[in-house]
Amino acid sequence: MSKTLDHLLAAIALLVLPAAVSPASSGEPDAAVAPYASEVPGYAVRDGAAGTFLDEAEANLPVAQTVDYIVGQYLQQRGGYGGVKRIVTLDYTGTRYVGRDHYPLHVHAARPNTSDTLVGSSQSSMFESSRSGEDIHIRGVPVGLGVEDERALLKTFDFDGAVVDWKDKHYAIKRLGMEKLPGVLTWKLEVDRPDGLRQILYLDSRYGDVVKELVMNTGSVPIVEIVRHDFRAVEGSRYPFAVDYKKPNGAVLASDRVERIEVKRQPN
Repeated sequence: MSKTLDHLLAAIALLVLPAAVSPASSGEPDAAVAPYASEVPGYAVRDGAAGTFLDEAEANLPVAQTVDYIVGQYLQQRGGYGGVKRIVTLDYTGTRYVGRDHYPLHVHAARPNTSDTLVGSSQSSMFESSRSGEDIHIRGVPVGLGVEDERALLKTFDFDGAVVDWKDKHYAIKRLGMEKLPGVLTWKLEVDRPDGLRQILYLDSRYGDVVKELVMNTGSVPIVEIVRHDFRAVEGSRYPFAVDYKKPNGAVLASDRVERIEVKRQPN
Protein backbone atom coordinates (compact mmCIF):
# COMPACT_ATOMS: atom_id res chain seq x y z
CA MET A 1 0.00 0.00 0.00
CA SER A 2 1.40 3.46 -0.95
CA LYS A 3 2.29 6.05 1.66
CA THR A 4 -0.29 8.41 0.14
CA LEU A 5 -3.09 5.86 0.58
CA ASP A 6 -1.86 5.11 4.11
CA HIS A 7 -2.10 8.80 5.00
CA LEU A 8 -5.59 9.08 3.45
CA LEU A 9 -6.93 6.12 5.40
CA ALA A 10 -5.43 7.50 8.60
CA ALA A 11 -7.13 10.86 8.03
CA ILE A 12 -10.51 9.20 7.44
CA ALA A 13 -10.10 7.17 10.62
CA LEU A 14 -9.78 10.38 12.64
CA LEU A 15 -13.20 11.55 11.42
CA VAL A 16 -15.19 8.56 12.64
CA LEU A 17 -15.77 6.88 15.97
CA PRO A 18 -13.79 3.74 16.79
CA ALA A 19 -15.24 0.67 15.09
CA ALA A 20 -16.96 -1.97 17.17
CA VAL A 21 -14.77 -5.00 17.83
CA SER A 22 -15.77 -7.90 15.59
CA PRO A 23 -16.67 -11.19 17.22
CA ALA A 24 -14.54 -14.31 17.02
CA SER A 25 -13.35 -15.62 13.66
CA SER A 26 -16.46 -17.82 13.37
CA GLY A 27 -18.34 -14.71 12.20
CA GLU A 28 -21.23 -15.38 14.59
CA PRO A 29 -22.49 -12.44 16.70
CA ASP A 30 -22.32 -12.29 20.47
CA ALA A 31 -25.58 -13.13 22.23
CA ALA A 32 -25.49 -9.57 23.59
CA VAL A 33 -25.73 -8.12 20.09
CA ALA A 34 -27.85 -10.79 18.41
CA PRO A 35 -30.44 -8.82 16.40
CA TYR A 36 -33.57 -10.69 17.50
CA ALA A 37 -35.13 -11.76 20.78
CA SER A 38 -34.61 -15.48 21.32
CA GLU A 39 -38.29 -16.08 22.10
CA VAL A 40 -39.42 -14.85 18.68
CA PRO A 41 -40.07 -17.98 16.56
CA GLY A 42 -37.91 -18.57 13.52
CA TYR A 43 -40.70 -17.99 11.03
CA ALA A 44 -41.11 -14.42 12.36
CA VAL A 45 -37.46 -13.56 11.73
CA ARG A 46 -36.53 -12.16 8.35
CA ASP A 47 -33.26 -10.34 7.87
CA GLY A 48 -30.81 -11.43 5.22
CA ALA A 49 -27.84 -9.78 6.94
CA ALA A 50 -28.81 -10.54 10.53
CA GLY A 51 -25.89 -10.83 12.88
CA THR A 52 -23.16 -10.04 10.37
CA PHE A 53 -20.50 -7.42 10.97
CA LEU A 54 -19.11 -5.22 8.26
CA ASP A 55 -15.50 -5.92 7.48
CA GLU A 56 -13.32 -2.82 7.82
CA ALA A 57 -12.18 -3.05 4.20
CA GLU A 58 -15.73 -3.60 2.87
CA ALA A 59 -17.31 -0.79 4.85
CA ASN A 60 -15.60 1.98 2.84
CA LEU A 61 -15.99 4.30 5.81
CA PRO A 62 -17.18 7.76 4.68
CA VAL A 63 -16.19 11.00 6.33
CA ALA A 64 -18.63 12.82 8.62
CA GLN A 65 -21.46 14.65 6.85
CA THR A 66 -23.72 17.52 7.83
CA VAL A 67 -27.09 16.93 9.52
CA ASP A 68 -28.85 18.28 6.40
CA TYR A 69 -27.01 15.73 4.24
CA ILE A 70 -28.07 12.87 6.54
CA VAL A 71 -31.68 14.08 6.59
CA GLY A 72 -31.61 14.36 2.81
CA GLN A 73 -30.46 10.75 2.58
CA TYR A 74 -33.28 9.68 4.91
CA LEU A 75 -35.84 11.49 2.74
CA GLN A 76 -34.46 10.16 -0.53
CA GLN A 77 -35.25 6.58 0.50
CA ARG A 78 -38.82 7.59 1.39
CA GLY A 79 -39.88 9.21 -1.84
CA GLY A 80 -38.41 12.64 -1.12
CA TYR A 81 -39.84 15.41 1.05
CA GLY A 82 -43.00 15.68 -1.03
CA GLY A 83 -43.53 11.92 -0.92
CA VAL A 84 -43.23 11.86 2.88
CA LYS A 85 -45.65 14.77 3.29
CA ARG A 86 -48.27 13.10 1.07
CA ILE A 87 -48.59 10.15 3.46
CA VAL A 88 -51.75 10.64 5.54
CA THR A 89 -52.15 7.31 7.40
CA LEU A 90 -50.12 4.22 8.24
CA ASP A 91 -51.54 0.92 9.52
CA TYR A 92 -49.35 -1.86 10.90
CA THR A 93 -50.73 -5.35 11.58
CA GLY A 94 -48.65 -8.06 13.22
CA THR A 95 -47.75 -9.79 16.47
CA ARG A 96 -46.13 -8.63 19.71
CA TYR A 97 -43.94 -11.23 21.43
CA VAL A 98 -43.29 -10.99 25.17
CA GLY A 99 -41.20 -13.86 26.48
CA ARG A 100 -43.01 -16.98 25.28
CA ASP A 101 -46.36 -15.22 24.92
CA HIS A 102 -47.65 -13.46 21.83
CA TYR A 103 -50.51 -11.05 21.15
CA PRO A 104 -52.24 -9.60 18.09
CA LEU A 105 -50.91 -6.12 17.32
CA HIS A 106 -52.41 -3.23 15.38
CA VAL A 107 -50.94 0.27 15.09
CA HIS A 108 -52.74 3.15 13.37
CA ALA A 109 -50.91 6.43 12.79
CA ALA A 110 -52.32 9.51 11.10
CA ARG A 111 -51.22 13.00 10.20
CA PRO A 112 -50.46 15.34 11.84
CA ASN A 113 -49.50 13.49 15.03
CA THR A 114 -51.92 10.74 16.00
CA SER A 115 -50.89 7.26 17.11
CA ASP A 116 -53.07 4.42 18.40
CA THR A 117 -51.67 1.01 19.41
CA LEU A 118 -53.86 -1.99 20.28
CA VAL A 119 -52.38 -5.15 21.79
CA GLY A 120 -54.60 -8.15 22.58
CA SER A 121 -57.65 -9.88 21.17
CA SER A 122 -60.45 -9.23 23.69
CA GLN A 123 -61.73 -6.35 25.80
CA SER A 124 -60.65 -8.14 28.98
CA SER A 125 -57.04 -8.51 27.85
CA MET A 126 -56.64 -5.57 25.50
CA PHE A 127 -54.06 -2.82 26.04
CA GLU A 128 -54.31 0.50 24.22
CA SER A 129 -51.97 3.45 24.09
CA SER A 130 -52.81 6.54 22.09
CA ARG A 131 -51.68 10.05 21.31
CA SER A 132 -53.70 12.76 19.63
CA GLY A 133 -51.84 16.03 19.39
CA GLU A 134 -50.39 16.51 22.87
CA ASP A 135 -52.97 14.31 24.64
CA ILE A 136 -51.71 10.90 25.77
CA HIS A 137 -53.89 8.05 27.03
CA ILE A 138 -52.97 4.59 28.30
CA ARG A 139 -55.70 2.03 28.98
CA GLY A 140 -55.27 -1.46 30.40
CA VAL A 141 -52.08 -3.16 31.54
CA PRO A 142 -49.07 -2.70 29.22
CA VAL A 143 -47.75 -5.86 27.60
CA GLY A 144 -43.98 -6.19 27.93
CA LEU A 145 -43.29 -2.47 28.14
CA GLY A 146 -43.93 -0.52 31.34
CA VAL A 147 -46.10 2.57 31.65
CA GLU A 148 -43.02 4.86 31.64
CA ASP A 149 -41.79 3.15 28.46
CA GLU A 150 -45.17 3.59 26.76
CA ARG A 151 -45.38 7.26 27.74
CA ALA A 152 -41.87 7.92 26.45
CA LEU A 153 -42.71 6.29 23.11
CA LEU A 154 -45.91 8.33 22.79
CA LYS A 155 -44.24 11.60 23.79
CA THR A 156 -41.48 11.14 21.20
CA PHE A 157 -43.82 9.84 18.49
CA ASP A 158 -43.52 11.89 15.32
CA PHE A 159 -45.54 10.94 12.26
CA ASP A 160 -42.86 12.14 9.82
CA GLY A 161 -39.92 11.12 12.00
CA ALA A 162 -37.80 13.28 14.29
CA VAL A 163 -35.38 14.44 11.59
CA VAL A 164 -37.99 15.76 9.13
CA ASP A 165 -38.56 19.54 9.56
CA TRP A 166 -36.41 19.36 12.70
CA LYS A 167 -35.62 23.07 12.62
CA ASP A 168 -39.30 24.05 12.40
CA LYS A 169 -40.02 21.75 15.37
CA HIS A 170 -37.32 23.59 17.34
CA TYR A 171 -35.29 20.43 17.81
CA ALA A 172 -31.55 20.77 18.29
CA ILE A 173 -29.69 18.01 16.45
CA LYS A 174 -26.02 17.35 17.07
CA ARG A 175 -23.81 14.88 15.22
CA LEU A 176 -22.08 12.38 17.47
CA GLY A 177 -19.95 10.87 14.71
CA MET A 178 -20.40 7.35 13.34
CA GLU A 179 -20.77 3.96 14.98
CA LYS A 180 -20.70 0.40 13.68
CA LEU A 181 -23.63 -1.75 14.75
CA PRO A 182 -24.11 -5.40 13.76
CA GLY A 183 -24.24 -5.45 9.98
CA VAL A 184 -24.43 -1.68 9.48
CA LEU A 185 -22.39 1.50 9.73
CA THR A 186 -24.50 4.31 11.22
CA TRP A 187 -24.62 8.05 11.59
CA LYS A 188 -25.22 8.87 15.25
CA LEU A 189 -27.35 11.92 16.06
CA GLU A 190 -28.48 13.47 19.34
CA VAL A 191 -31.92 15.11 19.29
CA ASP A 192 -32.73 17.61 22.06
CA ARG A 193 -36.44 18.38 22.16
CA PRO A 194 -38.34 21.39 23.58
CA ASP A 195 -40.09 19.07 26.08
CA GLY A 196 -36.72 18.17 27.62
CA LEU A 197 -36.64 14.59 26.35
CA ARG A 198 -33.63 13.46 24.34
CA GLN A 199 -33.25 10.87 21.60
CA ILE A 200 -30.09 9.26 20.28
CA LEU A 201 -30.71 8.12 16.71
CA TYR A 202 -28.58 5.70 14.71
CA LEU A 203 -29.20 6.05 10.97
CA ASP A 204 -27.98 3.53 8.42
CA SER A 205 -25.32 5.44 6.48
CA ARG A 206 -26.42 3.79 3.23
CA TYR A 207 -30.22 3.99 3.37
CA GLY A 208 -30.94 6.52 6.12
CA ASP A 209 -33.04 4.01 8.09
CA VAL A 210 -33.30 4.74 11.84
CA VAL A 211 -32.07 1.30 12.91
CA LYS A 212 -31.71 2.11 16.59
CA GLU A 213 -33.07 4.75 18.96
CA LEU A 214 -32.47 5.52 22.62
CA VAL A 215 -35.05 7.65 24.48
CA MET A 216 -33.92 9.52 27.61
CA ASN A 217 -35.93 11.48 30.16
CA THR A 218 -35.44 15.12 31.14
CA GLY A 219 -32.62 14.07 33.47
CA SER A 220 -30.81 12.36 30.58
CA VAL A 221 -31.50 8.94 32.14
CA PRO A 222 -32.16 6.25 29.48
CA ILE A 223 -35.74 4.95 29.48
CA VAL A 224 -36.10 2.57 26.55
CA GLU A 225 -34.13 1.46 23.50
CA ILE A 226 -35.79 0.66 20.16
CA VAL A 227 -33.98 -1.53 17.62
CA ARG A 228 -35.44 -1.80 14.10
CA HIS A 229 -34.70 -4.55 11.56
CA ASP A 230 -35.92 -6.02 8.30
CA PHE A 231 -36.61 -2.84 6.36
CA ARG A 232 -38.72 -3.30 3.25
CA ALA A 233 -40.08 -0.94 0.62
CA VAL A 234 -43.83 -0.30 0.81
CA GLU A 235 -45.45 2.14 -1.60
CA GLY A 236 -42.13 3.85 -2.26
CA SER A 237 -40.99 4.18 1.37
CA ARG A 238 -38.87 1.99 3.65
CA TYR A 239 -40.38 0.60 6.86
CA PRO A 240 -39.12 -1.85 9.52
CA PHE A 241 -41.02 -5.14 9.76
CA ALA A 242 -39.27 -6.07 13.02
CA VAL A 243 -38.93 -3.87 16.11
CA ASP A 244 -37.39 -4.83 19.45
CA TYR A 245 -37.92 -2.80 22.63
CA LYS A 246 -35.19 -3.11 25.24
CA LYS A 247 -34.24 -1.90 28.67
CA PRO A 248 -31.14 0.34 28.78
CA ASN A 249 -29.19 -2.72 30.01
CA GLY A 250 -30.06 -4.58 26.80
CA ALA A 251 -32.74 -6.92 28.20
CA VAL A 252 -35.57 -7.41 25.69
CA LEU A 253 -38.96 -6.14 26.85
CA ALA A 254 -41.03 -6.96 23.77
CA SER A 255 -40.61 -7.67 20.07
CA ASP A 256 -43.01 -6.66 17.30
CA ARG A 257 -43.14 -8.58 14.02
CA VAL A 258 -45.16 -6.80 11.35
CA GLU A 259 -47.03 -8.82 8.76
CA ARG A 260 -48.63 -6.02 6.76
CA ILE A 261 -48.22 -2.26 6.38
CA GLU A 262 -50.82 -0.16 4.59
CA VAL A 263 -49.84 3.31 3.39
CA LYS A 264 -52.38 5.89 2.29
CA ARG A 265 -51.27 9.02 0.46
CA GLN A 266 -52.92 12.14 -0.78
CA PRO A 267 -53.24 12.11 -4.58
CA ASN A 268 -50.68 14.12 -6.56
